[in-house]
Amino acid sequence: METRQPIGYRWRSSKFFILATVGLALFAETFLYGFLVPILAHMLEVRLGIDPSETQKYTTTLLSIHGLLTVLVAPVVAHFADKTPNRKVPLLMALTLCLVGTILVAWTPSVWALFLGRYLQAVGGSATWIVCFAILLDCTAAENLGKITGITMTFVTAGIISGPTVAGVLLELFGYWATWSVPMIILVLDIIAPLLMIQTRDLPSTSTKTDTPSPLNGDETITDETTALLSDNTSPPPKPDAVDPVDRDTPSPRKGFHRIILSDYAPTPSTGYIRLGKHGYRINVFLSSTPVFLSCRFIGYAP
Repeated sequence: METRQPIGYRWRSSKFFILATVGLALFAETFLYGFLVPILAHMLEVRLGIDPSETQKYTTTLLSIHGLLTVLVAPVVAHFADKTPNRKVPLLMALTLCLVGTILVAWTPSVWALFLGRYLQAVGGSATWIVCFAILLDCTAAENLGKITGITMTFVTAGIISGPTVAGVLLELFGYWATWSVPMIILVLDIIAPLLMIQTRDLPSTSTKTDTPSPLNGDETITDETTALLSDNTSPPPKPDAVDPVDRDTPSPRKGFHRIILSDYAPTPSTGYIRLGKHGYRINVFLSSTPVFLSCRFIGYAP
């Protein structure tokens, strides 16, 4: 008996919709990261009443802690993401955590609430990146992986560029809460999209066939995709005595994932890690120093 497909199965399970969902989620994370920079001085000095001479210190601390938490949380999130059969659940949890953190940051009742909201954004953002790329690997063929990754990184770059721009313009024209309504709306749309998304792995199996061989055909050989095309079915199986007892008794040593990546395939992954680290360093230096530089250049304030 076949299982009835959900409503809108064709477009909800399409590669385009899955790619759009992943792209929107990654866009929101990079958008949020840079969105805080132009309005952070306003939050610290106007809403919290902190002395302007401490603005640079708080800005650097908030951005640095975000990166530090991402480094600490990412391996843990990646481990559990691989164990989870349904990618939608961890993605929804990560986006919800980002939304809660964003509300707390926008509210800013105190310094500790600002830091707590930033912590939640860091954890949720790290989980979103990991789960989104896991979804891409699930639904993308190997020959199209580079193209799909390039399209996805376009969303990432768009978030980096538009976040600070939108925040600064909206704060100047419409005020504080109207500015924060934009990332909250984006995150709500982010949460709705995975709820609608359907991955093939989420559907129950409709197959009624069994792989158990029939007792009436006991003389038939069972083949699968791993069977050689020109195999000789008449050749007898190898005898146990033909196997070297040393090789049979010695178990092959097991290596951990990071040991394999960093030793067996070095220097390719290590080079990628270094390049990503340098890229993040440049972005953090630019975002943390820009507000103070502009204050000194155009307002005349020197910390």
